[in-house]
Amino acid sequence: MIAQARLRVAGRLPRQTILALALLLVLFSSLVYGVSDSVRGIEPSLLWPLVWIGLPLGWLLAYWQVRGWLATIIVMIGGVVPLSLSVGQLGGHLATLLGELANVLWQVMRGSFWPDAVQIQAAWTELVNSATVLVTRLYNWALNLARGQPAFDPLPAALLWGLVLWGTVVWAGWAIRRRVDSVWAVAPAVGLLAATLAYAGGRV
Repeated sequence: MIAQARLRVAGRLPRQTILALALLLVLFSSLVYGVSDSVRGIEPSLLWPLVWIGLPLGWLLAYWQVRGWLATIIVMIGGVVPLSLSVGQLGGHLATLLGELANVLWQVMRGSFWPDAVQIQAAWTELVNSATVLVTRLYNWALNLARGQPAFDPLPAALLWGLVLWGTVVWAGWAIRRRVDSVWAVAPAVGLLAATLAYAGGRV
């Protein structure tokens, strides 16, 4: 079955496209490790999922010829939401809340007229508190930056760098399909890596 699936994929995707996406993965591995090595508080484990998801997403948006405004919304939601859940450590609280909601639903389906919803309230409170901390730290960081008193905070830094990388990855996947031009596809990524090394004094 695996061999058949590979043949189907190979039949639908030209070899040139597969090779181009593979080379993009090599390029972005350099970008991931370059950014994580140069910027304090940025781990490769945060950036790699952006690469693995962003490349095929950009390629599919170009393949399906999604309109610009809709593609922009999809890219923004696809980047901001997962990064916020990961960087702000909201994913665990959200999973707990969804689990408690499923538990209450199960109680109702079993005929319980007064299901126990105490745990839902507790999980919701934890999620709101964590989201409030995330928003507060982002606000304080932006406020200090506007005042000309930038202070390093690993949370806004990780979110910002993650969003920048996400944009370059999606662009690369989109450009390699729509423009069929490797220079246009890799230019933002190369520029980002060069700017990162120049700004942070990272190892070439």
